[in-house]
Amino acid sequence: MSVVDNKPPSTYMHLHIKLKKLQMEEERLTTVERDNRILLQKMAYIMKYGGSVDNQKHDYKKKSLNKTKRQRELLRITHENLAILKRITSKEPHYNHLRWKHENQINQQYLNNISKFPHKWRQGQSHYKLYQMQQLAANERIRQQVDTSQQQNTAETALTTLLNQKRGSLVPKSPPLIKI
Repeated sequence: MSVVDNKPPSTYMHLHIKLKKLQMEEERLTTVERDNRILLQKMAYIMKYGGSVDNQKHDYKKKSLNKTKRQRELLRITHENLAILKRITSKEPHYNHLRWKHENQINQQYLNNISKFPHKWRQGQSHYKLYQMQQLAANERIRQQVDTSQQQNTAETALTTLLNQKRGSLVPKSPPLIKI
């Protein structure tokens, strides 16, 4: 008689549950936990008492190998700047504002001569008078600054004044707009 075995194959527990692997994993986890606990204790000690290196030398002073070269270079640049400042302050201005003003008056006279209608209406407006007064005050301040800078002997104060004058001249002043 022939019989067919329909039962599943028998399972052996030692093949499915690998006890050695579990034991080694458990040992590894305990080693990691112990190391973490030791590190945590060390970090707590450092946070509580402050960490420091025990072989520090307190007599060490910071020193630069190129300090003298940088100082010489700074001194050279300072002397060059002072020489440039001296040349700038000793040079007479190239533009003659008085000649410009005279030429403008002549051109205004030409304009009045050839115009069909007179341009006197502009001088009667209050904002134009205010603009002219502001320009005269600004010119007077500039003249005073130039006079005081010529009286000062030190190059540093002259340099500062010159830079302030340059900064002030970079911003053009325009007359106020007329709303119609």
